[in-house]
Amino acid sequence: MKRKAIVSLLVVAGIAGALGSFALAGEKATPSKPQKFVAAESTRPAELNEKLQKSWEVSINKFDIDTDQYTAYDYFDRKVILEQLPAEERMSYSDAILQAVNSVRKEGDLMPMLLVKDDLSETIIVFQRKDGTGTSVELVLKEQDSNKNKSLKSESEQQRSWALTSVEEK
Repeated sequence: MKRKAIVSLLVVAGIAGALGSFALAGEKATPSKPQKFVAAESTRPAELNEKLQKSWEVSINKFDIDTDQYTAYDYFDRKVILEQLPAEERMSYSDAILQAVNSVRKEGDLMPMLLVKDDLSETIIVFQRKDGTGTSVELVLKEQDSNKNKSLKSESEQQRSWALTSVEEK
């Protein structure tokens, strides 16, 4: 029961965090000034939100994920995560998420939840198959070790990249 409460709080915290960090069109986001944001959850029927919430909780429990280390984001709110990255790293992170999800998605899969470490070094993507009645899927994206190229680039030129490191289905 504690884990369910934590997951619910993480979803709310992720959405609340999104509310404070998303820039309106044409504006720059500033950390000290919250920007208006309409979370994906607010655009869906309550029944679908409940179904997704239950599905995400089932998946988190199946994989025994310690949610204290992560902030939860609705898959359709991933732009909020991208806003936390320097512009030159956004494409790598976005591509890694899309490629990971597209590599395993099947018809009938529910929408994923992204569990993201604060430093963006790791993202866990969870969802359920067969409209929430099938197995759960966990994808783990990790920041790639780019130490081998660091000596060749100045600190301002160094960019992080992410790759799918684990796929599990239970």
